[in-house]
Amino acid sequence: MNIKNTITAAASLALAAGLAGGLATQASASTVPVSSTRLAASTSHVTGAERSAGSTVNGLDSLNWAGYVHTHASHVASANWTVASVWGPTGYAASWVGLDGWGSRTVEQTGIESAVLYGQQIDTAWVELYPAGQQFIVYTATGSEVPVYPGDRMGSSVTATGGGYYAVRLTDYTRGWHFAGNVHDGAGRNASAEAITEAPESAATGNILPLADFGSVHFTGVNVSGHATKATMVARNWRVKASVTGSQSNFTTHFEFAGLAP
Repeated sequence: MNIKNTITAAASLALAAGLAGGLATQASASTVPVSSTRLAASTSHVTGAERSAGSTVNGLDSLNWAGYVHTHASHVASANWTVASVWGPTGYAASWVGLDGWGSRTVEQTGIESAVLYGQQIDTAWVELYPAGQQFIVYTATGSEVPVYPGDRMGSSVTATGGGYYAVRLTDYTRGWHFAGNVHDGAGRNASAEAITEAPESAATGNILPLADFGSVHFTGVNVSGHATKATMVARNWRVKASVTGSQSNFTTHFEFAGLAP
């Protein structure tokens, strides 16, 4: 897996090489972000299909995803949610929307990753065209990552616009910044759409990292291109790591179990 690179949240600036052909537009910010330790830079968001543990009569089981997945041809994924406080000595939890990933080997996605390391929470905003690595969203003037904190209200969408291009949007309504970019993924198949809370994997080892205790994440206004199926995150011994309640348009993911450390 690739280490995260950096993309720029600014009008009319090209993205870094990892998102070839992309263009960032309509970005603004109202506050200056704190400097980042980049301790979360060794994670990647693996596809749910690759980490699929099977299916049940009640939905899908995944080793790293909890949420709702439309498992057929898709063109848009969008949702709103609030950044959770995370707990524990060490752990990771990411919330995002995206296309592909179930029934395909790519994911076009954007969202927030929260890491808790030695009791300190670190939140990052990112775009990823898996299997390429994550790219942080940063301010143009300083190169510093945009600020994200627990309790921030987020809105996000990924839309297939044709020819392998995707319109990506991520907004922090609380902090007042907005990222809008057009990115290209020639391998994208638009095979699925999803709104997900995830246990990321280590880019160094390929192992799923311990899931941080995120309490709960509530997704609203969810659009995943059609009728979706609930996905429950489970450990290899089938113990539930994250459960899901509610309907596909308005649901909550709940932390249950950190999972086994790699």
